Amino acid sequence: MINFRPGKPYIRYCCSGTNTSKSYIITKILEITPNENGVLKILNSNDTEIFKPSGKWFENTLKRNSTQLNDGLTKTIRSVQKKYFPKNSMATTERLSALYDQIKQKSDEQGINPQEVEAIRNRFFRNHNGKWEAHEAFWKPTGLVLGYPFPEDLGGKFISLGREILAKLGLESSQYWLPDKDLLHITIISYSHYSEAGMNVIPLPLTEVTKAREIIRNYKPIDISFRGVLIANNGSLLIKGFVNDEDLFLLRGKLMANIKGITQQRQNLVHIKLAQILDDVPYELIEKVNRLYSSTDLGHYVFNDAKTPQGELLQFKSF
Repeated sequence: MINFRPGKPYIRYCCSGTNTSKSYIITKILEITPNENGVLKILNSNDTEIFKPSGKWFENTLKRNSTQLNDGLTKTIRSVQKKYFPKNSMATTERLSALYDQIKQKSDEQGINPQEVEAIRNRFFRNHNGKWEAHEAFWKPTGLVLGYPFPEDLGGKFISLGREILAKLGLESSQYWLPDKDLLHITIISYSHYSEAGMNVIPLPLTEVTKAREIIRNYKPIDISFRGVLIANNGSLLIKGFVNDEDLFLLRGKLMANIKGITQQRQNLVHIKLAQILDDVPYELIEKVNRLYSSTDLGHYVFNDAKTPQGELLQFKSF
C-alpha cells in the first residue's frame, strides 16, 4: 500500500494471502500511473490534491533492490518530503483560499459594482458591431507570465467554462468581453499595470530580460492546480489557481528586487482573468454562480517556462 498524507508521507508495502505477489502489486499500480511526464492525482473526500509524484518516481521506488529501512526508504521519504511537502505547503493553499474567499464574499454580498464596471468599460473598451473590443493595456502582459497561451485542451476548457457561466448569468455577447484563448495567462509580475498607468503601460525592457532569465533558471517548474471560478466585485471572472509551496511568491519577490523600473505591486494571487462583465447583473445570480462553480476541478499543469510580453521563453531549472 502506498499512502501519502499532507506533511506526513509514508510508504507501506504488504502482501496478504497466498496469491498476491509483489510483482502483481507493482503491475497494478503502474497500470493506473501515468508516464514519466504525467502525475498520479490522489484525492480525498474534499477533493484536495494530496500528492502528485511522477509515474517514473513510482516505478523507480517500487522496483529498486531491497535495502535496509534506515538506508533506502528513509532517505527516499526525506527526499520526497523536502521536495513535495515543505513545511508551509498547506499554509500556502489555505492563504490563497482565504484570499479568494474574501473576493467571493464581497461580490456575494454586494454583487457587481455598476459604477466600477462602467468606468472599466468606458476607459478600456469600444463596441464594434455589437461586440466589445479591449484596449491592449487591459489584457496584454507587461512583465513575465505563465501560459500565453496555455495548451490547446486546457485553454479550450477554460473558454468553454467561461461561456457556460456567462450564459447562466443571462448575458449576451454585447454585455461582456471574453478573450481569445491564446491570450489567457497567469501573471508572475507586471512591469506596469493599467490599474496604475491607464493606457500608458510599459512592457519589460529588453535590457532586463537577460537578468530575468538568470533569476528564473534558478527556480523549479511551477505546478498549478486550477480549482474553482469566481466573479469579483468589479465584474472580472477569475479562475482560481493554487500552488503547494512558496516558490512562485519567492520568485516574484526576487524579480521585483532585481528588475529595475517595476511599478506594479507584488501579486498575491495565482489567478487567470477569464472574462470581464460589462453590464449590471443581479447579485442573486452572482452568488449562485460563485456557489455552483467555487470548487470546479479544472485540472493542473506544470509550467516549465515563463514568457515575456514578446513571447520569449525563459526556462525554469531543469532536473
